[in-house]
Amino acid sequence: MIKLENISKAYKDITLFNEVNAEFESGSRIAIKGVNGSGKSVLLKMVCGYAKPDSGRILIDGQELGKGQDFIRNAGISINSPEFIDSMSGMDNLLYLIDIQKKATKEDVLALAERLRLDGLNKKYKTYSLGMRQKMRLIQALVEKPDYMILDEPFDALDDASRETAKQVLEEYSENKTLIFTSHNQEDIDALATVIYQIDDHQLIRQEIKR
Repeated sequence: MIKLENISKAYKDITLFNEVNAEFESGSRIAIKGVNGSGKSVLLKMVCGYAKPDSGRILIDGQELGKGQDFIRNAGISINSPEFIDSMSGMDNLLYLIDIQKKATKEDVLALAERLRLDGLNKKYKTYSLGMRQKMRLIQALVEKPDYMILDEPFDALDDASRETAKQVLEEYSENKTLIFTSHNQEDIDALATVIYQIDDHQLIRQEIKR
C-alpha cells in the first residue's frame, strides 16, 4: 500500500497539493486525472521518490520515503523517461537495463515486444517513431514484473490498435500488483482503472466508477 499523509507541494510558487491524504491500495489499478499543470506528473514523481513533498510524508508498505528508503523499490517506472541511447538498438538498450538487476531475460523482452507489437528491436533507437518509443518505455517498466507500476500517460503516441493491446497487457501484468497511471483520455481510464482520483483544488478526490 502507498499512503499519502498531509502532502503539500508547490512548484514555482504555484500550489499543486495542499495537505493531501490518500491511500493507494495494493492490487488496484489507480488512475490519476487532472487538467494540464495540475500536478499529475509531480504526484507520480513524489510517490517514486524523484521529488520531495514540501511537507507531509509518503509511506510505501509502511516505510516512509526519505527515512532509510529514498526511492520506491521493486517498481517499474515511466515518467518522461528513461531516455534510451540513440546509437544503440532497441534490444541492446533493453538488455542493458535488465542486466542491472538480472530479474528478466532476453526472452522476456522478446515476448513482451511481441505482445505490444513492437517491431524493429534491432534498429537504432534514434530511428524509432514516437509510438515505438512509447512501447519501449512500457517494456522497460513491465518486463521485470514489478510489484508497482507507475506510468505517466502510458498510451500517448499509440495508435488505436496499440492502445487496446497496451491496456490488455497492463491489465494482465498488474494482476495482484499495483498500477498507478495518469491519462487525459477518459475512455482509457474507464477501461483500465479500478480506482480513479481527480486532482481538484489542490486535493485528490476519489471518484465513483460507473460500469
